[in-house]
Amino acid sequence: IVLSVCVPTYNRPKEFERMLLGLLPQLTKETEVVVRDDSQNNESKEIFDRLFEGKEIAYQYFRGDKIGLDAASLFLLEHAKGTFFWLFSDDDELLDGGVAEVVRLIKTYPELNLIWANFDSDLPRGIAIMDRPSGFFRDGNEALEVLGTGVGLVSTQIFRCKNGLQGLEIARKHVVGFSFASTAVFLHVLSGPGKFYFLKGPYVLCHPTTNEEIVKATNKTGKIINEGFNVYGVHFFSIVKEFEGKFSKRAIKKI
Repeated sequence: IVLSVCVPTYNRPKEFERMLLGLLPQLTKETEVVVRDDSQNNESKEIFDRLFEGKEIAYQYFRGDKIGLDAASLFLLEHAKGTFFWLFSDDDELLDGGVAEVVRLIKTYPELNLIWANFDSDLPRGIAIMDRPSGFFRDGNEALEVLGTGVGLVSTQIFRCKNGLQGLEIARKHVVGFSFASTAVFLHVLSGPGKFYFLKGPYVLCHPTTNEEIVKATNKTGKIINEGFNVYGVHFFSIVKEFEGKFSKRAIKKI
């Protein structure tokens, strides 16, 4: 298996189905899909079974108690069987040709250790696709300077499993539920050897959760316990601090 597309999901059957409908036609014998489903009902599993019935596609499907996005993402990395790991959000969409292009890059460049897949967004304010052609970053420092906080976006992160597993110890220090601890693994790979690729695409369509939606979802008692991306920003900062000595001061300042 060249590529494992790994999806953590929790109580979002409609979004999960939309994601699978974009992914399913792109899977081949060189790929697998790995799901960690901590939902409180069987809706997502039933959708998956219906869509995958009769198809010769490698997959792993895990059910469990809710452990949060951080722990679920690291769980998926540990169970992926592919040479490369692509962490994909259950509410984003994989656009046509994404899997084929990633597999082509992996097979063409043996020294490749990491890919950052560019994205488009359906937010009203829009997110500009970077005006940069596909190609290799000079090194990890240039990648950070170009991508900034974009390195932390789930669905853009693709890296060699072997290298990612070596970053699990750092990542586990940042498992708090919803801090995107997978970014610690991504930065670990980016700070190491090998080549790093910018894939312009876009092959990912993001449907980001807004700050207002997070506040509404976490304001259960009249007291806001998670003020959305403000809290995420604190955790992101703590992850970046782990890597201050592994990147240039300029790159760290940018991110």
